[in-house]
Amino acid sequence: MHIAVLSDLHGNPYACRAVIDSLLVEGPFEAIVVAGDLCLGGSNPALCLDMLGEIGALAVYGNTEAYLCNPEQIPPMNFTASDGMCSYPPSIGPTPN
Repeated sequence: MHIAVLSDLHGNPYACRAVIDSLLVEGPFEAIVVAGDLCLGGSNPALCLDMLGEIGALAVYGNTEAYLCNPEQIPPMNFTASDGMCSYPPSIGPTPN
């Protein structure tokens, strides 16, 4: 049985497209499983979810999906662009102290 597993797309549709294109070349797979962290940080998380849905990918929650469902559980973060990390948008990030 051939199963493809991927994770941590973080809303990046360009990475998502590259991975899907690779899967189509390397396949077929009996299952494509996405191990979370799909929705925060990139330019178009909705497009990533649509693309993964089109290929029938199965997904489990990562910590970023859990944070979207339960924002009160988001740990305090002090990342900035200079750290090589994107900050969470204020509407979903932790409440400033």
